[in-house]
Amino acid sequence: FFMLPRCRAPHDKHHSIASKLPKFECSHRFIAECSKVLLERSDHEGEKEEKWLEEVKLACLLNLAACKCQQEDWDEVLTQSRLALEINPRSVKAYYRTGQAHIARDQFELATDALLSAYEIETHNPEVRALLRKLKVNMANYQVKSKQVYTAMTTAVADEENKEEEQQSSEASPDPAAAVGASEASVAASSSQSPVPEEKQNG
Repeated sequence: FFMLPRCRAPHDKHHSIASKLPKFECSHRFIAECSKVLLERSDHEGEKEEKWLEEVKLACLLNLAACKCQQEDWDEVLTQSRLALEINPRSVKAYYRTGQAHIARDQFELATDALLSAYEIETHNPEVRALLRKLKVNMANYQVKSKQVYTAMTTAVADEENKEEEQQSSEASPDPAAAVGASEASVAASSSQSPVPEEKQNG
């Protein structure tokens, strides 16, 4: 049999410092160490111990995933949840944590798959049902936001194109005042160059 590692955080001497840390910090380190020991252990002593060991591994992985959710370390949440599902493919908590991570990343299709898997296993689970409702709201908000962004982008592009067309048009068409001035100058120049006919002298 084996001993699980103890938490070595200096609670007595440095309680004031430890109390300022997140509540899940010490448990996170403890669970991570437990998971490492359990996952590396292979010398089972009978079917009963093997079953117990799998249950402890699963609990450690799920608790570690929960800690990582608090830290918003979504990569690690997905990793721990995946390892938990390898032990128990019907773990509702593992699917739930997976759904949480995908929702946080706006990966709605993946979140839907995970949460529907959890829903099929436990239809009346209140946490799963609540997260499904949150997923629906987030998807609707995301669609509205995406539509607003698309509208703003297309409007900006259209405005830019209109400005370019106006600029090209102004460059191609001469200024009316300048055209009139040029025409008058041309007439004056033509008049000055034309010879004035001499008047006929009477006998």
